Amino acid sequence: MFGNITTSDTVPAHLDFVESTDYATSLKSGQAYARTIEHFMAVLHAYHISNLQVKISGEIPIMDGSALEFCQLIEEAGIDEQDAPLEEIVIEEKYVVGDPSPDSKYISIEPHPAFTVKYLLNYPSPVGKQEFSFTLKDAQSFKDLIAPARTFGFLKDIGELQKRVWPAGESCSTVFSSMMKRWSTPSYASRKSLPATKSLISWATFTCWANPYAAW
Repeated sequence: MFGNITTSDTVPAHLDFVESTDYATSLKSGQAYARTIEHFMAVLHAYHISNLQVKISGEIPIMDGSALEFCQLIEEAGIDEQDAPLEEIVIEEKYVVGDPSPDSKYISIEPHPAFTVKYLLNYPSPVGKQEFSFTLKDAQSFKDLIAPARTFGFLKDIGELQKRVWPAGESCSTVFSSMMKRWSTPSYASRKSLPATKSLISWATFTCWANPYAAW
């Protein structure tokens, strides 16, 4: 549940309240909204946190563009185990949305022995074509490999980002400088598929904390 710092307005972290997925995931209910929540939601799924109220001023802080600081904050605060039942969605067959051909965009989910995400990314140079597979064994595996991955963007999208989902508290020059630094880091430039993997994990959070036996 997301709430506003200064009002009593709230919006549940549920598919029914997704307003937009353009550039970032945004929720809205009445006057309450929560933007850029995908990094934080992925962390909640990795740490099996399902009962939490988050107070924000409309948008989750972008931090350094990764989810690592959220992991550290949760570990510092601690997690309380509760006895309340948690209903899960069980994936019993394969579902596909879109055209599953090499040059098309699509997403699928199917039964699998463990929660696994396989992502194929195909962008123009210098990103290129990348394929990545990740199995969520525990919170530490997420923290080590997925959480440090930072959001990346393209110069052609800056104008739209300024109008719609510009990170709270960031100026154009600050974000542009940060983007350029990330592009110039070889280790980061070769791992563009990791932020997308993180986003897919975050969407599992919306579906009643989908059971661990599924593959995206």
